Amino acid sequence: MRFLIILLTAFQLASFANAQQKPLSCEVLTLNVAMTAIERDRGLSRNSTSVGKDVYKEFTKAEKKFILDAVYVSGKNQTPDQIKDQVYYACKKVRG
Repeated sequence: MRFLIILLTAFQLASFANAQQKPLSCEVLTLNVAMTAIERDRGLSRNSTSVGKDVYKEFTKAEKKFILDAVYVSGKNQTPDQIKDQVYYACKKVRG
């Protein structure tokens, strides 16, 4: 959990550096993490997921990295629901 909060804080700082784009809402971020975790459970590699293949062109590099790291690094042994709940909680904690 601590890793997610640190990662989310770094992600938020990177989003502020890109002033023309607002950071993803906690809900949108959580949805994309959950979808990526489901794709992971179906056997897709990090770069084969929708986020990894950059299907959604609106993500910044920092957003893509956060989503993929939340699923494949910090949540590698967790279910999509567990990852989703942790990311949502961490996001709300960081953003208030």
